[in-house]
Amino acid sequence: LATGASPLVVDEPTSGLDPILSASVRATLHAVARSGPGILWVTHDLRRIDDAVHEVWVMHEGRIVERSGRMDQLTHPASRELRRHTPGLKGTL
Repeated sequence: LATGASPLVVDEPTSGLDPILSASVRATLHAVARSGPGILWVTHDLRRIDDAVHEVWVMHEGRIVERSGRMDQLTHPASRELRRHTPGLKGTL
């Protein structure tokens, strides 16, 4: 964060953290995202990012298969499977 590099890449930044620390990390990354540099946030848990991102890219078998600014517009089978396993996910980003 100190270097100001863009984009900042984070891979499962809250994985394995307790709920309090996880919330703190997410709040920090949301603040960074609002203040300037882009963030490439790699995660399997879409509920953790749906209020913080402008665009979602879905990867399947190592390839980007779809991207959208709205969760409800993702139609690739891999995207539908992600949504099916993410109850309570909002439709828009």
